[in-house]
Amino acid sequence: MDSDMQVSEPSAKYMVKAEEYQQPEAGIIPHEWTVKRLGEIVTFQRGFDLPHRNRKSGDYPIVTSSGFEEFHNEYRAKAPGVVTGRYGTIGQVFLVATDYWPLNTTLYVRDFHGNDPNFISHLLRTVDFHSHSGKSGVPGVNRNDLHEIKTAYPADIAEQQAIATALSDTDALIDALEQLLAKKRQVKQGAMRELLTGEKRLAGFHGEWAIKILGDCLSNPPEYGINAPAVDFSDQLPTYIRITDITDDGEFRPNPKVSVKTHNLEQYTLKQGDILFTRTGASVGKSYLYTKKDGPLIFAGFLIRVRAKQEELLPEFLFALTKTENYWKWVTVMSMRSGQPGINGNEYKQLPIPVPSIEEQAAIAAILSDMDTDITELETRLGKVRQVKQGMMRELLTGRTRLA
Repeated sequence: MDSDMQVSEPSAKYMVKAEEYQQPEAGIIPHEWTVKRLGEIVTFQRGFDLPHRNRKSGDYPIVTSSGFEEFHNEYRAKAPGVVTGRYGTIGQVFLVATDYWPLNTTLYVRDFHGNDPNFISHLLRTVDFHSHSGKSGVPGVNRNDLHEIKTAYPADIAEQQAIATALSDTDALIDALEQLLAKKRQVKQGAMRELLTGEKRLAGFHGEWAIKILGDCLSNPPEYGINAPAVDFSDQLPTYIRITDITDDGEFRPNPKVSVKTHNLEQYTLKQGDILFTRTGASVGKSYLYTKKDGPLIFAGFLIRVRAKQEELLPEFLFALTKTENYWKWVTVMSMRSGQPGINGNEYKQLPIPVPSIEEQAAIAAILSDMDTDITELETRLGKVRQVKQGMMRELLTGRTRLA
């Protein structure tokens, strides 16, 4: 992990006092907690209009229903503040640490009635705003409707602050991991830009790169997948990979996983080193490098498979090239034709690719693969911490788990 951004896991300790619970209409809560209307806990106020022509650069953030937009030289609400969307983007809650201008698309907390603002910001994240939004047109919420929502909460300010601190510490960890992930992705993009163009050479490698077309580097012509409908997933049938199962980053992420009925297993089964290209629609140009960890896969008809001559072009190197700016510029130009955007197999064969020696390809691919591994591990860790945060909110903001 980068030494300039150390992050640690949540360390809050909990204890449960199971014998001290009551069961009012809002559900089982601790005896020290109470159930009140939201309007008795806080008072919402509609934000203020501020046309763009009247905005002047300053130090006070303008808070919209989507978050922080820009800065103004005046404020209308004192810090700390809690803001949520009034219409349009609803359901998000923002804690504001400085004096600010809440825009008229928002509701802000005008009065906390002695409650901890940080705790309130977390409590409001448990409110289902969409169930109180308008039935037609642009989604919106009315402050009077929100004021009538009943919720359980601890009146003890010390417990509110303890809960808020535990959740905020986890938010800080999530924010640190997100920043570190963004940094690693930027570093990888920079490495790809330099290494995959020959702008920067690895130690020990010299000589000019050749510019070839993809078709000259393939062991056989591009192949189209099977035209068959997907069926519900079954362990007794092959797993299907379609355009929608491939992420923009080239990962196999089906939601849900599906199968396909076919007698042509050998013809359409992916093998190590196979690369798929999407050939039509808005996602044209996406690519996927098959890996055995994804299990046996049959590829669908709107995908094109290519197999490189691995003595000339490594699949890992080719796959990396499909993530570069130059590749996507080529996709944009090639897919510009009447009707549905698309690139067919013969057109993919015309893709120009810079080709260094096979040894340099392997070295570059290894570096980028290591970066991918770091990014994947960090994404996994971030996902787990987000799950921890959801669990903490579910436990701490209902009183089912009490802080020690």
